[in-house]
Amino acid sequence: MNVTRSLEQFFQTRQLNAYIGGFAIAAAAGQNGHVQLWNPNGSGRILVVRRIYAGGGTSNLALGYNNAVIGVKQMDGFNKFLTSAVGVGDVYSGNAGVIAGTTIAYFYQRTNGPSGELPINDNIIIPQNLGLHVAPTTQNIGTSVTFEWIEIPV
Repeated sequence: MNVTRSLEQFFQTRQLNAYIGGFAIAAAAGQNGHVQLWNPNGSGRILVVRRIYAGGGTSNLALGYNNAVIGVKQMDGFNKFLTSAVGVGDVYSGNAGVIAGTTIAYFYQRTNGPSGELPINDNIIIPQNLGLHVAPTTQNIGTSVTFEWIEIPV
């Protein structure tokens, strides 16, 4: 257990700026299902992604970013200090015949393995009007993704 990291996360949660959100998108014929964390234009914040958990059946997973929302809004980010205000980060999901945007990393998915943490090992910063997404590299595969992040004023 990393005590320093645990204390840092505790204080971020207590300061009401730690958030979580995700979605499970079903398989669709001829499509790559994307789950995206979106930082809207004019939010006044940057999103700092701390962890991503994902699973996609028998497909490897692609991590990428895009300057447009993908699909439809599924949820606001939940504050990890329960019953506190929602975040500016929104979770979207949608299908596309190709992996959208710019792919920045690929992750191996064990055959029919459970969702696991993608080893990003550091923060990924999402500026305003940009989204980070996870999608299977194989079409016709459902995907479940959960993002954990903090929000910092610009």
